[in-house]
Amino acid sequence: MQYLATPELLLIEDSCDDERLALRAISQSAIACHVTVQRDGLSAINHLLDDDSPEPALIILDYDLPYLKGDEVLSHLRKSEKIRFTPIVVFSGQESEDCLKNCYNSGANSFVAKPSLAEDFQAEVARILEYWLRVNRTI
Repeated sequence: MQYLATPELLLIEDSCDDERLALRAISQSAIACHVTVQRDGLSAINHLLDDDSPEPALIILDYDLPYLKGDEVLSHLRKSEKIRFTPIVVFSGQESEDCLKNCYNSGANSFVAKPSLAEDFQAEVARILEYWLRVNRTI
């Protein structure tokens, strides 16, 4: 995987409030990245599979999305050579055992529960960025 000086991050999130909190956490983090937001699973797949779209260094994926759920998005993306090794973190309020199994079976690298408090939410996003964009190494 080739990284640009400023890594690309794709946030797939349909909630305006959660998007705002995530973008605030990203802008306040010590990790500079370019963020693209997609609001539903189908648009995210189309965006990622477009040859002209940059390859993201990280995808943060909500589970409960319009058109396609997170595990369905994962299944589509993991079939693509372009996205096959891209880290995908499911960041969701949906925490059922079936949801977790479906996400991991569909190719999620990590599943992080969305906290209900804004400050905790932002701290989790910052931890996701720190680990996946600084600590972890991918192909």
